[in-house]
Amino acid sequence: MITFDTYALDNRIDERIERAFNIWDRYGKEAFDDDYRLVPREVYDLQDCHLLSIIQEQQEQITELRQVLLTNTEMTLTMADKLGMKPEEG
Repeated sequence: MITFDTYALDNRIDERIERAFNIWDRYGKEAFDDDYRLVPREVYDLQDCHLLSIIQEQQEQITELRQVLLTNTEMTLTMADKLGMKPEEG
């Protein structure tokens, strides 16, 4: 008769899943910046269509959009200042 220790099997499965989700150990610290964001593709290129490469691309898009927003905000404030307008507080 074959018997299985299901508790031990469950623990091993849990450990393997936890290791698979621990991307820090798998890719190393060079894949992350000081803010724990994935570094740009130029620094650490991940496989295309990999979940982390999708996250990496989204982070790059967010950074680009943030820069556009900051630039547009600065331009708006500069133009308002030139026109003698004060931004609404509130």
